[in-house]
Amino acid sequence: MWETEYTDSIFPVDHFAYTNTDKFALKYLYNDTNYKPGGAIFFYAGNEGPIESFAENTGIMFDLAPEFDAMIVFAEHRYYGNSTPYPERNASWANVAKLGYLTSIQALADYAIAWASSAPVTYFKDGGTPVGGFDNVVQNTYIASGCSKDTVLAAFNAMTDLGKTDDGRKELTKIFIIDPQSPLNNENDVASLSLYIQIGMEYMAMTDYPYPTNFLEEMPAWPVMAACKNFAGLAPSSDKTELLTALHNAANVYYNSSGNAKTTCLDSSKCGGQTLGALDSGPDGWDFQECTEIIIEMCSLGPPNDFFRMDCNETSFLDFQINLCTGIYGGSVGWNENFMNIDGVKNLYGWDFSQASNIIFTNGQYDPWSIGGVKDTTPGISDGQSRGIYNFMIEGSAHHLDLRQPMSCDPDSVVNARFQIVQIMKCWLNSSDSGCPYTSSSLPSFEIKDPTNCSPIYNGYPWGQSTVDATSTTDSSTTPVTDDGSGILGLQISLYLYNMSFYEPGGTIFFYPGNEGNVESFAQNSGIIWDLAPMFKAAIIFVEHRYWGESLPYGDDSFLNLRNIGFMTSIQAIADFSEVLSKFRQKFNFPPETKVIAIGGSYGGMLGTWMKMKYPTAIHGVWASSAPVIWFNEGEIPLGAYGSRIKKAFNIFGCNDTDALYDGFNTIKSLGKNPEGRKKLSDVFVVDQKTPLEDENSVEKLTSYIQLGIENMGMTNYPYETNFLKQLPPFPINVSCQILKQKSSEISEQKSSKDSEDVLLHLLKDIANVYYNTSGDLETACIDGETCGGGDSKFLNAGIDPWGGGGVTNSTPGISGGQSRGIYNYFYEGSAHHLDLRQPNSCDPQNVHNLRFQVVGILKCWINPDSPNCPFVQKPLPTFGFSSSSECKYIYQGYPWDQNK
Repeated sequence: MWETEYTDSIFPVDHFAYTNTDKFALKYLYNDTNYKPGGAIFFYAGNEGPIESFAENTGIMFDLAPEFDAMIVFAEHRYYGNSTPYPERNASWANVAKLGYLTSIQALADYAIAWASSAPVTYFKDGGTPVGGFDNVVQNTYIASGCSKDTVLAAFNAMTDLGKTDDGRKELTKIFIIDPQSPLNNENDVASLSLYIQIGMEYMAMTDYPYPTNFLEEMPAWPVMAACKNFAGLAPSSDKTELLTALHNAANVYYNSSGNAKTTCLDSSKCGGQTLGALDSGPDGWDFQECTEIIIEMCSLGPPNDFFRMDCNETSFLDFQINLCTGIYGGSVGWNENFMNIDGVKNLYGWDFSQASNIIFTNGQYDPWSIGGVKDTTPGISDGQSRGIYNFMIEGSAHHLDLRQPMSCDPDSVVNARFQIVQIMKCWLNSSDSGCPYTSSSLPSFEIKDPTNCSPIYNGYPWGQSTVDATSTTDSSTTPVTDDGSGILGLQISLYLYNMSFYEPGGTIFFYPGNEGNVESFAQNSGIIWDLAPMFKAAIIFVEHRYWGESLPYGDDSFLNLRNIGFMTSIQAIADFSEVLSKFRQKFNFPPETKVIAIGGSYGGMLGTWMKMKYPTAIHGVWASSAPVIWFNEGEIPLGAYGSRIKKAFNIFGCNDTDALYDGFNTIKSLGKNPEGRKKLSDVFVVDQKTPLEDENSVEKLTSYIQLGIENMGMTNYPYETNFLKQLPPFPINVSCQILKQKSSEISEQKSSKDSEDVLLHLLKDIANVYYNTSGDLETACIDGETCGGGDSKFLNAGIDPWGGGGVTNSTPGISGGQSRGIYNYFYEGSAHHLDLRQPNSCDPQNVHNLRFQVVGILKCWINPDSPNCPFVQKPLPTFGFSSSSECKYIYQGYPWDQNK
């Protein structure tokens, strides 16, 4: 679907000083299949990972390229993938001197344009996002998917209680099948188990896609729903073993959906991580950025905010983060707390969009990151449509589901959001067209569509959203996209993918700036880009983020010390992307007036937003999906917002009582306190022998494992089967919710606390397995990726997207009046993490279809501002509702997705 390119080694490691003359090459991906002279450029600003992962998961760019005659570009973020500043892989990470160049401002200098999805642009200090907002969304996502809050809490409480004694820890070891190499020896180990479960739950919430995915881990469709099914029939009073087993199974929906993992490994350094997924197995640049400039104010607050244990609060967050970073980088690398710039994002970029233009914000209601996204109250958002700024909250959407390849089971809310986005982009590109400026409309209500036989919809614009004949955009829809490295611009370090098959003179360039992973993954999961390319006659380019994938500035030494890794910053990566786009323009001799549309999800959306604000003339417009841009210090996002969103997701799917989940976690904690309890946990959760529940710390890893699975299902709660993070069923939160309902009923029927304990444990196990082990292939739960072979999980925001809480709102400065400057902010109910960027699907909720439709209108006005319908006027999105489609199918070239009847 793309060409992979490496630029020349022309990117300054430091764009802003002359003390370091080192240069490095950047990886980017591009697709010129649909590009025609005069067409647009769709640009994805790389996130925190190899650029391929974002290209693989942003199918909407490819889908829309024909509509815009667009070139597609995914640019990799510096210090991620193969875009590391120094030639040997670990050198970039050797010390602070090198690692210090890993900042967002350097990355913005690297990039040239971005389209941002699920970007938590306000998830910072003073950004207005509560520190607990993320996990609050996680909790809400699970409740909406059928989990009982009290039951889940009971499971966690059971874990805590068992974790206090040797016998309890033995029981936990048995229930969670803790690997012997990561035993639950004490309460700290049990805390690690709890965190392990938390992470799994968070990631399921984030990637709660409506179809199976393998983005983070192999997960079924709607993994949160799948996880919640494990709690079905259970109640807070259920037997601890049942609660903990349910918690284990729920976490395994994320960690072990295939069933291949034999045990639960809580220490990846010992047992290899059979049940921990990863976008990239190399050093973690995102951690460094979170310890320097991108300090996202989030942690779990515990009940009633979320399911999990309290890590910090609004006043203790900074100390919490310092301790965390000291544990990671406080050794030979040379990091100390003085490297933490708590006001970094606020001072570099801010979150007043009053002077910004041509930005589309999309957030999925189920995505925990949505809590950090822009809101209508974000300055510059509510009045932003006059400036080309639109904000969609997509009900039922997970983490930038809108950027993924459209699928037949995408909720209508996602399908319609994509459709509206196409209209917006058309107005960006041709503002004189009739219908510009585009006025966004309400997205359809979210409804779950039947995930059975869910299939991709290639070049399906308008996705049944319009009666407009779109056959002219499908001629080149089957054109293969090469990724053999031919036509490399420069040296081997930086990678990009491109496709020129849709490009025609006068077309645009769709550019995807690489996220935190291999660029291919993002290209594969951003189907909307490919779907829209024919419409926009667009060239497509995905550029890999420095330090991810193959874009490693120092090769194997890129992560060796701070001297090497210090150049891994967002501002460096953006500068890399800018250079890649410049070279890309030269390579294909694009006309000077060719407009670039940046399309990015999550971190890529954040980068795209910041790039547009920092370099307003370099790119013409940004579609930021699930971008928690205000989830930082003073961003006013509640600390527990993420978990709260997960909880809300469960509520939406009918699970208003999630106490059994909490009880299950408490059961794990209780059992983890003694050997007998840990043995029970190991048995119930089938914890891998390489990660044994030896003490409470290892039991904590089991808890984290389950939580991570639930959270990830909340993020990827897509309406069809996906494999973005894991192989997941449609609406995994809903699957999890059904399990919760079943187990809650069983709990209420138990005669003894012993029986109730068993139900609670099996509740968590079954829900976790919706994420980790939907296929049933894993035989054990590995709760430590490095020990059992899986590695750490790093991931890619919407209404139920936990990351959506960190996105901009209409109260964010510059948002409320932003449309006059081309700034739009959408909050699409019921949507998971950047669902709007995925390939349109017949199961997408109508509000997502309408969101995409409005975005296309915005893009069109950006590209042709003199068009009759420009500037685009944002319209309310339809109410979220589950799709009535009996069969989920990808919709290719389906614009306008039946949205302009």
